[in-house]
Amino acid sequence: MENLHDKIAQHGQHSSDKKNSTGDEKPINILMVEDSYGDTLLMLTALNAANINYNLDRIDNGDEVLPYLEKAAQEKLPDVIFLDMELPGTDGFEILDILSAAPTPIKSIPVAIMTIQSNFNYLQKNYDLSICGHLTKPVNTASVQTILSSIPSLGGAQKTAPR
Repeated sequence: MENLHDKIAQHGQHSSDKKNSTGDEKPINILMVEDSYGDTLLMLTALNAANINYNLDRIDNGDEVLPYLEKAAQEKLPDVIFLDMELPGTDGFEILDILSAAPTPIKSIPVAIMTIQSNFNYLQKNYDLSICGHLTKPVNTASVQTILSSIPSLGGAQKTAPR
């Protein structure tokens, strides 16, 4: 029997016939900050069901987000960050503070908030970030497609999350 880590790794193997919402075959680079393997599998399932071509890196510890992004800034920053708000240690709110204070290339990355809260209005603080939306967990294919299609750099229409 395969372990959950192996299943996640298998989901990362994509066929070249997958296209993004723009019809482009270039993969969307996603950083998922999520401590739950189950929620990670649901995200991968949604991305695959939507036939989206993607590369996904997962961080399960908020303390690793800024070092990851600083290193990625020298190579290739993610196109979008899916951020769980309820992480052990450095939580999603602290990560939003860190990202707000980061240099422009990092703080300009679109961030999609993921939480079990169905009401996005609890996030009242005005962050100096591109918060592109809110996903209520468990995520599904339609909600992931909506978020990705709202990001201008991925060819989507500009949408702004309530602040």
